[in-house]
Amino acid sequence: MLPRYASKGLHNATHLSMHVYAGKEIAARRHSSFHSSSQARNKSEHNSTASTRVTGTIPRGGRGIAVRQYAELTRVFTAEDVLQYGRLIGDLNPLHLRGHGCAGISSARESDATTMSPQITASKFIRIRSKDGQPEAVVHGMLVASLFSSIFGTLITGSVYRSQHLEFRQPVFAGDTIIAKVEVTDVRNMKGRGSLVTCDTNITSVDGGSDGLMKFVEGKANVWLPGIR
Repeated sequence: MLPRYASKGLHNATHLSMHVYAGKEIAARRHSSFHSSSQARNKSEHNSTASTRVTGTIPRGGRGIAVRQYAELTRVFTAEDVLQYGRLIGDLNPLHLRGHGCAGISSARESDATTMSPQITASKFIRIRSKDGQPEAVVHGMLVASLFSSIFGTLITGSVYRSQHLEFRQPVFAGDTIIAKVEVTDVRNMKGRGSLVTCDTNITSVDGGSDGLMKFVEGKANVWLPGIR
């Protein structure tokens, strides 16, 4: 039998050891949780097709913006992007449902996605994927055009879209690498309320065309820059 002081010391040592062990276990769990979160975040960033890297000559923040300055953004929309956007706005047109197995779509919609009118089937809105012979999803035109707003929102926080005119020249398919570009054509001082910027807005792809560009969308936009003169 151990002396009382020895027993008490052993008890304290055991108690301390348990606290140390518990502390290490908590730290290990926290490290594991942080590591898992980091892995998930890195995986998400790696798999994302979105790009917020805007390049060009329009100054970040907007001060000094002038005619002939431009900014552009490159983007690839996936079939899943198209499906999620369609669900969000309620536009599940069969043209947009192809290329992802119609996952999560009702059987009626799935049937619609595989039976298209002869006029559509013979048009430029059909492109067959070489890897599996399935038709590729067409990206919603307004989703494509949203890149113009993304450019201004990224470069000049607080900018407000006033108007946008659009002409859709060619369909954009899921998987296409497209370039959204805005080019300033006019800057008007709004007498103490900032500036109204007019710009050409275009979606292109370096894939054919007489000038080396395939043009998908053309238009013009007016954007208000509060406080920018």
